[in-house]
Amino acid sequence: MINDIFEVAVEAEARRAPPVLLTTGFGLLSMLMEASLQARFLIPMAVSIAFGIIYASIVIIFLVPAIIVIVDDFKRLGTGGNNKVRARAEAL
Repeated sequence: MINDIFEVAVEAEARRAPPVLLTTGFGLLSMLMEASLQARFLIPMAVSIAFGIIYASIVIIFLVPAIIVIVDDFKRLGTGGNNKVRARAEAL
């Protein structure tokens, strides 16, 4: 069983990143590659939506868990209750 919040965050990122990025941002790639006249009006909208979704997904998938781990590390360092965090900080 996984007890460390760092390991949980890494596992969650590894599981969720590929499906989210493939189904959201890269799903609009077919519209971006279309050359018809009707698609030319929709391409700017598809570009803005695709980059917005990719950016938001990257922030949610990578940045939020990193912030959660950092906050947890500071809480553990403040209380002095966990030697794993200190050992990891000293190893760096």
